[in-house]
Amino acid sequence: MRVSTNSAQDWLYTTYYRPNNYKFEDILESIRIVNRYGGWTSINYFVFPGVTDSEAEYQALRELIRSTGTEDDQWRNFNIDPDWYLERVGISDTEETMGIRELMRRIREEFPELKFGYFNPPMERIKGNYEVDFAH
Repeated sequence: MRVSTNSAQDWLYTTYYRPNNYKFEDILESIRIVNRYGGWTSINYFVFPGVTDSEAEYQALRELIRSTGTEDDQWRNFNIDPDWYLERVGISDTEETMGIRELMRRIREEFPELKFGYFNPPMERIKGNYEVDFAH
């Protein structure tokens, strides 16, 4: 299961997506359930410099990974008009940030088993077989 999100913070997710008949916590619980039953989970994580690399977002992402057990973070360029997005979520001034590279380094250091990617991996890689010859 792949879950798309602009943020690991409830308020920022909710402000952008404006969910109807579900809450941010429902998404997290869905990830937990899939993992509990041996499924594969991934976060389709939309990256927006100046927001994604804030300290608050970093702390929220750490908690999301730890609490759900997600196995893959697919870092995606949030290809969106920056002015429109910041207005939509009510951010008028971004705080001091660490930079996306530093954010990724910190996450990699704390969660060495978490896979970074951009696409869903083939089933063989999900199951841990990295020696598959895909040419045959």
